[in-house]
Amino acid sequence: ERRNLDHVEILRRTIFGNSAVDKKQRKDAVANLLDEVAGVDLAGTPPVDRKNNNAQVSSYTNSTVESGDLVFWFGDLNYRIDLTRDRVLELIREGDLKQLYEADQLWVQRKMGNAFLGYKETRPDFAPTYKYAEAGTEYDMGEKQRVPSWCDRVLWRCKRGACAQESYRRHEVLGSDHRPVSAQFNVSVLHVLEEKLAAVTDDVSRMLDRADNQATPVAHLDRPSLVFSDVRYRQEQSETLTLSNRGVTVVHFRLERNDAKKIGQQPSQAWLSVRPKHG
Repeated sequence: ERRNLDHVEILRRTIFGNSAVDKKQRKDAVANLLDEVAGVDLAGTPPVDRKNNNAQVSSYTNSTVESGDLVFWFGDLNYRIDLTRDRVLELIREGDLKQLYEADQLWVQRKMGNAFLGYKETRPDFAPTYKYAEAGTEYDMGEKQRVPSWCDRVLWRCKRGACAQESYRRHEVLGSDHRPVSAQFNVSVLHVLEEKLAAVTDDVSRMLDRADNQATPVAHLDRPSLVFSDVRYRQEQSETLTLSNRGVTVVHFRLERNDAKKIGQQPSQAWLSVRPKHG
């Protein structure tokens, strides 16, 4: 679980863009980092166990690691093999890397949906890369008796374009207790035609403007005010005001009394009534 949290913590802390971005914007972006990839059926990608998937759902933002069309995770991820040291050494001697991989923590966590959802990794066809005796060719026999493991990994995720792994190998460099690994990929990326994109953007903008203008109600009063002349006590007078719709969309109206005194206005008088009040 700690190694899974390392992955999440890197995502949480890695936000690209303006370093002075508002804290709330950072928080909102981080809250939506992880995208749920349910039932992905791709070579090298384990099916997700929905019961153990902790709802890692996201809307990608343009400022996070996961927003990239093509993302590579590589380095010392520090996942181990959950077998005894003697059993691992025995399987290495027998060349049974498949059984070793079934006990690999990273594979198991990905299969359960707890880490690196949607990422792929070709199953290593080379022996575990850690831990070797310093500058030696044998696995370390020191005090801690580390279980040999594939700590050094390369995973990838391709959302757009195409990506095919052509090789995955370790290198016999003796300067460390790890053996470095490398992967070679054939990648096709999408190329944006800027001029065509700008033209399409302009067309869509004009189309939306037209639709917005057409959808705007156009209500018109035939006169701005009513004048009652020769008003007499207890004698009703009436005037007609015409409200017309000059647009193409339906207009709904409601006339309300001005009960509160506003700047430059007088409150409606109790003796004034309007029919109809809405329509």
